[in-house]
Amino acid sequence: MDFDLNGWLVGVNAGANFTLTDGIVAGIVGDIAWSGITDDEVFVPPGGFDVNWAGSVRGRIGFDGGAFLPYVTAGLAFANATLTAGNGVEVGTNTHIGWTAGVGVEFKATDDLSVDLAYRYSDYGAQAYGVSDFEFTTHQVTAGLNWHF
Repeated sequence: MDFDLNGWLVGVNAGANFTLTDGIVAGIVGDIAWSGITDDEVFVPPGGFDVNWAGSVRGRIGFDGGAFLPYVTAGLAFANATLTAGNGVEVGTNTHIGWTAGVGVEFKATDDLSVDLAYRYSDYGAQAYGVSDFEFTTHQVTAGLNWHF
């Protein structure tokens, strides 16, 4: 059975980039976000599946185009979720571990600030909640500001 999870994320990331060759940049980035991702029609009467937080540790590689850096990224994804039955009783809370991959572009706004726009697909794998396994995936479109020092 498929459920329709939707919502938003607010979080932080940190990382580092390294120049490999002229025009090629590799990096590592980690992020963690508080989540408002939910589906409140999991059971009849409706219960809920809530993603409490999500994060990742990813590598990335891109092309240094001067004021812009298009890149691809992939790595480990993790998220914490809670399943609640229709009567309001919590069935369980688990941390899911899976993978993520995506693309993005970073635009230089000033010498110290860049704007990052990205898309990521994440598969968080299955965990047991009571007698059933639940798994979920997300499509994330993100926008962020990165401070360079």
